[in-house]
Amino acid sequence: MIIEIEDDFSLGKMADCGQCFRAVCLPDGSYRFISRENVLNIREQAPHQFQVSCSEEAWEKFWRDYFDLSRTYSRIREDLLMQLSGEGETPFGQTPRGVSEGDAATEAACRQDGADSVERCMPGPDVVSDAAVRFLTQAEQAGRGLRILRQDPWEMLITFILSQRKNIPAIRSAVEKLAMLYGHPVKEMLFTFPSPEELGRASEADLRAAGLGYRAPYVKDAADKVLSGELDLETLEKLDDESLFEKLMTVKGVGKKVANCICLFGFGRTSRAPVDVWIERAVSLCGGVDPFPAFGEYAGIMQQYAFYYMTHQKV
Repeated sequence: MIIEIEDDFSLGKMADCGQCFRAVCLPDGSYRFISRENVLNIREQAPHQFQVSCSEEAWEKFWRDYFDLSRTYSRIREDLLMQLSGEGETPFGQTPRGVSEGDAATEAACRQDGADSVERCMPGPDVVSDAAVRFLTQAEQAGRGLRILRQDPWEMLITFILSQRKNIPAIRSAVEKLAMLYGHPVKEMLFTFPSPEELGRASEADLRAAGLGYRAPYVKDAADKVLSGELDLETLEKLDDESLFEKLMTVKGVGKKVANCICLFGFGRTSRAPVDVWIERAVSLCGGVDPFPAFGEYAGIMQQYAFYYMTHQKV
């Protein structure tokens, strides 16, 4: 099936930006994505035209949401660049084209209350340093085509626990090993990421033997909490961003960076901007002041542009 995507959409950048550990580029130039019970091969065959291996129904019911195609990233970028150039009148991520209907209504209500109320509704400062403007403009250009994939929260919980102190190839290897050992076949020797029930059957010793090392008790704790209902993933979906973040931090081995990664990539909370060593370096290039909160609802999108820029341009 052939589909058309007019918006920003780079398969290579999405597969290689550290948010997804099971996407691979195949010898024919196509990319394979696996999520839950779904497998997709997708290849760009002409500008904005992509050949996909799934049915139209599967694309509309699952993959469209997975690639976050309900949002127009090119418009979000335009709004953010207007703010960087000083031409925008609203805070980062809150312009009419980039904001959700609910947030737009909130902002409109604030404006009716007067200028002071508008300031209180802003998510963060609307001015950043010249150094930050230069860096973030370059980062946006480098990362153009990235989207925040809407991935499975359970998989994100475990994979980002595994991600600590590992590079991306090592994380990919660990995730695939878990899938082969504890997942189930889904297609042509491909395996699902193990469910909480499947992974819960493994003992801590089994997980250590699978190469998880000191992360084994963290993974075991996460599985136990989900299986017992202490960490109800469906309930977590309903929490506000800060409550979700705090609840994730109750899992052993989940610190601020990992919790924010899970919020962003597992729950689509694009206001969260995880900070790792690469983003710490980015902040230093922005004059030492973290610029991401100023982007409000789209802090996580700009964070991904910055992360991709830092890791691929070797800044």
